[in-house]
Amino acid sequence: MLWKLTRSGIAASLFFASLLAGATLLLNPRFVDHLGYGVGVFLALPVLIGALLGQTVGRGLDRLAHIGSSEDPRRALEWLAGTATAFVAFPIGLALLPAYLGTFSASEFARYGGAIVLAVGLALAGAFAVWAMTKRSRWWLWPALLVLPVLAVVLGATEWGRGKAPGSRVLMVAMPGLSWKVVEDLADRGEMPNLVRLRREGAWGDVRSLRPSMATAVWTSIASGKMPDEHGILGFNETAEDVQVSRIWDILGDRGWSVGLFGWPVTAPPKRTNGFVVPAVSDPGTETWPVEANFIRELAMSEKTRRDRTWGRYCRFAFLGIRWGVRLSTLIAAGQEIGSDVVHGRSLDTARLFTRRKLRAKLNCDYFAELRRQRPVDFAAYYTNIVHVAQSYFWKYYDPTEFPGISPDDVARYGDSVQEAYRICDDFLGRILSETEPNDLVIILSDHGAEAVSDASRRTLSLKVEPLLREMRLKGAVEATNLGARTYVRMNPGQEGNRERVRRLFETARLARGDARAFSARVDEWGNVVVTVRPEVATHFDDLVLFQGGRAAVDELVRASEVLESAQMSDTGAIVLQGKGVAPGSRIESGSLLDVVPTLLVLTGHDLAADLPGDVLAEVLDANAANRLPGMVATYDPPGAPRETLR
Repeated sequence: MLWKLTRSGIAASLFFASLLAGATLLLNPRFVDHLGYGVGVFLALPVLIGALLGQTVGRGLDRLAHIGSSEDPRRALEWLAGTATAFVAFPIGLALLPAYLGTFSASEFARYGGAIVLAVGLALAGAFAVWAMTKRSRWWLWPALLVLPVLAVVLGATEWGRGKAPGSRVLMVAMPGLSWKVVEDLADRGEMPNLVRLRREGAWGDVRSLRPSMATAVWTSIASGKMPDEHGILGFNETAEDVQVSRIWDILGDRGWSVGLFGWPVTAPPKRTNGFVVPAVSDPGTETWPVEANFIRELAMSEKTRRDRTWGRYCRFAFLGIRWGVRLSTLIAAGQEIGSDVVHGRSLDTARLFTRRKLRAKLNCDYFAELRRQRPVDFAAYYTNIVHVAQSYFWKYYDPTEFPGISPDDVARYGDSVQEAYRICDDFLGRILSETEPNDLVIILSDHGAEAVSDASRRTLSLKVEPLLREMRLKGAVEATNLGARTYVRMNPGQEGNRERVRRLFETARLARGDARAFSARVDEWGNVVVTVRPEVATHFDDLVLFQGGRAAVDELVRASEVLESAQMSDTGAIVLQGKGVAPGSRIESGSLLDVVPTLLVLTGHDLAADLPGDVLAEVLDANAANRLPGMVATYDPPGAPRETLR
C-alpha cells in the first residue's frame, strides 16, 4: 500500500509537470535555459512533491475509501484518486487557459470556449492517468508522463536543442553611469569577465559627456552625432517625430541594413522596420514594432503608473513573457531576490524599488535576446539604466568613506547593490557575445560616470510643475520638466517670443514676508528657461510667493525632499569597441560622445558626412581600417519629410 500511494502521488505530480512543460514548449521551447534548474523544476521536484502528496493526501483518500463504502476499498481508492486529480486539474485549467490561449488568438470564443473544452479534457486525462497508476503499476505510463518534461529540458537547456542565435553586424549597448572605478574593483576580484575580455580584445577608454545632461538629449546626440540645437530634442516630452536629423540606424537602414532597437530614448512612436523597436520606458505610449511585443511596454507602463493588475493580466504578462524570451533562470532569480530582501531585512523603499528594477533589467535582457533570435538584424542597439539607478541610490553603501554615519549593518545589507548591477550587465554581455561572429562589431557606451554627491545631507527644493503652471497661467504656453533641483521650461511652438517674459516672471517672483527672491531663472543655450528654487525659500514654507498677476502659498509651488541619491553624474563616460576594424589593446584617452557616429561610419565602410562635428577615433582603427580612406557626403539628414511611424 505504501508504494501504491507513493506511485499514485508521483503520477499525479508528473501529470501536472507534463502540462507545464507542454505549455512552455508551445510558447517557447527555449524557456528552460539551465540544465540543473530544468531537471529540478520539471523532474526532481515533481517526484518529491508527488511522493509527499501520496503519503499525506493519499493516506487521507485511503481512509475515506474505507468509510461507509459497499465497494471494494481498493477500487474506491482508485476512483477517489482519479476524481481528486480531475477536481484539481479542472479549476486550474479554467483559471489559466483563457490567458494562455489569448497568446495565440484574440478571439473571445477561442479563449473562453477553448478553455472550457481543454479544462474538461485535461481533467479527464489526469483522472485516467492517476486512476490507472493507482490500480496497478503500468510501465508505459511512466514514459508518457516523462516525455514532455524531458523534452522541455533537452530543447532548452542543451546547446544542441537550443541552437545558436544569429548575431548582428553591429551591436551597440548603452549603459549610462558605467564607471571604470567599479569595473576595476570587480575585475580585481575576478568578476566582470566579459567586459574585461572586450577591453582586452578591443579598444577602450574615456569619453567626454555632453550638456544638457538629460538622457533624451544626450542619447539622441550620441545616436546622431549632432548637438541638441541641431537634432531638436531639448526636453523630455519630444518624440521620435521631433528628431530633425538622421540617427545612425536611419543611415544604415536607408542602405539596406535591418535594425533592432530596445529601450533607446526617443524612439516612440516606433518606426515600421524589418527588425524591431521597443521604445524606452520614459517614452510615451505602449506601441512597439512588431505590435505583438506591445505587452513589454504595457508591463513597464503598468509598473510606472501603478495600474491595478488582475489575475488575468498577471497570467497574460507571464505567458507572453515566456513566449518572447523570459527564461526559467530569470524567474528563479526573481524569486531569490525577493526572498533575499526579506531574509536580509532590506526594508528601504529604494531597496524594494531596486529589486523591481533588477527584475525589469533581466526581463529586458531576455526580451532583447529573443527578439534578435526571432527577427535577426544587422544593427542592434540596447539601452539599460540599471547601473545608473544602482549608483544613484546605493553609492554611499558601496563607498561609505565619503558618507559619515553609514552603519556597518546597512553596508552589509546594501553594499553589494552597485556591484550587482554591474554583474547583471556583464552576464548579459556574456550571453550576447556568445552569439557574435568574429567580424561583428560591438560597442559599449556610457554617457557619464559616477561620483559621490557633494552634500549628501542637504534637502532638494524643486517645483511642483502642474500647480506652478496653473497658478502662473502658463498652461498651454510652455512645457515643464523637473530634472533634480532644476525645472526646464520650454516654450511651445508659436510661444518662442515670450521666452524672456517667462524668465522674468520667475526672476521677479518674491517671498511676501521674507522679502527675498523665490526663484532663479536663466535661458540655456538650447532655449530652455532653467528655473531653480533659491535657498532662502527653505525657511519660509509658511510664506506666500508673489508674482506678476497673482500669488500662491510656497508649499503649493515648492516641494522639499531629502536627497536620496548619493551619487551624481561625472563628466566622463566610458567606451569600448571590439570587432571588425578595431585594433586590439588600443586606448582611448580623450574622446567625445560625438565621435561615435563618425567612427561607426568608418568601421562599417560608409562615407563620412561633412556636417558631423565629431571626429573619427583614429586610435581605435586597425591597419586595414586606417588605410581605407572614406568618402565624404554633405549630410545624411533627410530633406525634411517625416519618417513613417505607426499610427
